[in-house]
This record gives sequence, structure tokens and C-alpha cells, in this order.
Amino acid sequence: MNETLRPVTIERQRLDKALTEAAKRADPVSRAQIEAFESALRVRRRGSLAHGASLKGEIDQLTMPEIKDSGIFGNERTMSLIDHVITAVLPRLDANEDVTSIARAMLEEEVDRRRDLQARMEEGGDIE
Repeated sequence: MNETLRPVTIERQRLDKALTEAAKRADPVSRAQIEAFESALRVRRRGSLAHGASLKGEIDQLTMPEIKDSGIFGNERTMSLIDHVITAVLPRLDANEDVTSIARAMLEEEVDRRRDLQARMEEGGDIE
């Protein structure tokens, strides 16, 4: 299953047509929301086209999360989450005992690997 991911292309006419069709079938409140969305989209499109932005860029900007604190990806946060899974999530899972013990062993191995990596980084040693 080594399928190449292809970029999704959005055809504006198809998107506009789909929105129009949805608006026709919608109740009055939903129709008003769709019309407001279409209006905001048109205004945004005009502004972005004036600045040379692409629709793909606009969608990426709207859908990609803004991460203000990169510390959430740090080792401490990861270790805390793994510990939470081991102590709080695994015991409550409705799963076979073998499955939970294998999951616990894998997570504990990951914790050990991360601790070892952190120790080597603090020593300034080789990281393999």
C-alpha cells in the first residue's frame, strides 16, 4: 500500500455549484448561513486574488492549525502523555489482557528510549 499522495485540486465552479445546490435544499436558517459563507468567501477571494494568493493557499491557511507553543511537541509533554496513557487509559480499556500488557510494554519501552535519548543529549554524546 505504497500509494503516492496526490494534491487535491478544487475546481471553483464545482465548489460554487455544490454550495448553490446545498443552499436550494436547505432550510431558511441554513440558507442564510450558506449565503453568508459564500459572501465571505467571495470577499476573501477578491482580496486574495488582488494579492496573488491561490485558493489552495487560502484553504491551507484556514485549515492548518497555528501552533503558538512548540513546547507541546517537547519530550516532557510527550512523556507526560505516555504516562497518562499507561496509568489512566490502559487500565480502563475494554480489551484483552494480553493486548493491554503488550501495549503497556511498548509504551514503557518508548519511555525508556526517550529517557535514554534525553540523557545522551544532555551529556552531549552521540545520538544514534
